[in-house]
Formats: sequence, C-alpha cells, structure tokens
Amino acid sequence: MRSYIRKVKNRIKSTLLPYYYKYYKGFSKHSYPDFLIIGALKSGTTSLYQYLNNHSGLVSSSKKETNFFSWEYGKGIKYYLKHFPLKGTLNGRKVFESCPHYLADPKSSGRIKKILPNVKIIAILRDPIERAISNYNYFANPTSFFGIRNPKDLDKRTVDEAFLDDLQGKEMRLFRQFCRLSLYAKQLEPYYKQLGKKNILVLDFDELKFTPRDTLKKVSDFLGIDNLEFELFEDSKENIPSEISFDKKQKKEFSAYNVQNYSLEIDKKVKQELIVFYAKDIEKLKKLTGTSFKWSNKYMA
Repeated sequence: MRSYIRKVKNRIKSTLLPYYYKYYKGFSKHSYPDFLIIGALKSGTTSLYQYLNNHSGLVSSSKKETNFFSWEYGKGIKYYLKHFPLKGTLNGRKVFESCPHYLADPKSSGRIKKILPNVKIIAILRDPIERAISNYNYFANPTSFFGIRNPKDLDKRTVDEAFLDDLQGKEMRLFRQFCRLSLYAKQLEPYYKQLGKKNILVLDFDELKFTPRDTLKKVSDFLGIDNLEFELFEDSKENIPSEISFDKKQKKEFSAYNVQNYSLEIDKKVKQELIVFYAKDIEKLKKLTGTSFKWSNKYMA
C-alpha cells in the first residue's frame, strides 16, 4: 500500500512540476540558463567550458557542474537557480552550465524539457574507443582525480576485462559502462525528440583540439554571440584562455575535471569487437546530426 501511495505521489509531482517551474520562473530573481553543455564525458567539455567562460558575452553557473538534471534533481529548482546570476546583473550576457553527465543520464533530457523547454544544447563527441579508454583511466588510474580521492574504489580490472564486461552486459553501474557510454546516437536521440534539431549543436573533440577557431565560430553562430573574442584568443598567446585565467575556485575545478593523458593499448580482438559494436550507432549518428565525424570512417565496413 505504501509503495502504491508513493508511486501516486511521484506521478502527481511529475505532472505538476512543469507548471510550478513555469510559474516560479516569472518571479525568480535568478536567471535561467540559455544553453547547456551536456557532454560527452571525457570529450573536451571542460576545454569548451573554459573558452566560453572567458567570453564577455557569456556567464556560467557558479558551480561548473550542478548535476541538477541527473542526481541532484530532488533538491528542487531553488537549489538549481542559486548557481546562476541575478537577472539584473546580466547586461545582455547569455547564461550557461556545463555538465557532461547529462548526455549519459537517461532521465536528464526529459527533465530539461520540462524546466527549460527552449534551451539550446551543445554536445561534443570524441572517437568512441578513445573516449572509452579515457573514461576507464579516470576510474582505474591511482593518479586520476577519482583515484586520488577514492583509492579504495579504483577499478581493479584490466581495460580489456572492463570492456568485455560492458560489452557482455555484465556492468550495471552506469558511469562504468565505458563502452556503452560511447553510443552517442542512442544518448542524443532523446534530446532531438524533446528539443528539436535547431536547438542542438554537436561538435567534434578533434576539431576543437586541432582547429579551435573553426569550432568556436560554429558555437558563436549557434548562440548568436560575437566571434571576434574567440579569434583574439587564438591570435594572441596572452589572451588565450588558460587555467591561469581562472579564479582560485575555477582553477581548482578545472584541475579536478581534466585528467592526465595516459598511454594505454587494448587487445586487438577487443578493439575489433568495439569497431563492430559502434558501427550501427555511428551510422545512425550521421543521420541524426547530419554530421560526418573524422573518426567515423574507421568504424564503417
């Protein structure tokens, strides 16, 4: 009986929340975000955040990752909005949050639609295997941010063991499904259905890394902001956003979310299995986004 009552309450709450948030937005002193960077994990979201946070026309949440639309949703809208500036302080700037967990979390897209129905979404994707390896290293390497803070929870499996467990469906922990978290089309599809293609920009990690000016031009066009500042970042070494340009709090977060690069090879048979595993999803990704990524060719038969 208690279980039934709880389900009814949750259903009523889920139905009424959008109306409450819409009402609350009218008298809230805090601004709502204009766009979100949703992921993917280990795909350059912090670097993109760094660029955008140094643009005079943009302002980020006070906390880099609120995780509100994933596991902090129960804390409510007041908790979420306290991370954003007051409306009267914006002076025309656009507001944003960066949280790479939103792409991976299956509930986030629906929650975002309910609270931010007109929000713009930016996703940045990386070669699926490279991303999976980086994700594994985060949880397995003792010198990573996770390893330093949680030495007892380090993943003791080899990378091949971890990948095979995931491919065989044995891994139940969402954020240790290293291979499945690189199924980008599967994760992006709910966002396209909920928010529409015109509100979504998908970027390539390699392009941000090697041709940042072109990538930032896409971002500025998508958001309707001045691209000149991004060009200045590229033209002048003194003006390129860097960890040094962050205040102490931001610098600490930047260091925390950027893990070192590690050299790691996976078994050839496992790699071939992954190539086959990703092929259909990448084909679907091309149709969904209208984009052909440079790394996608090696997954095509």
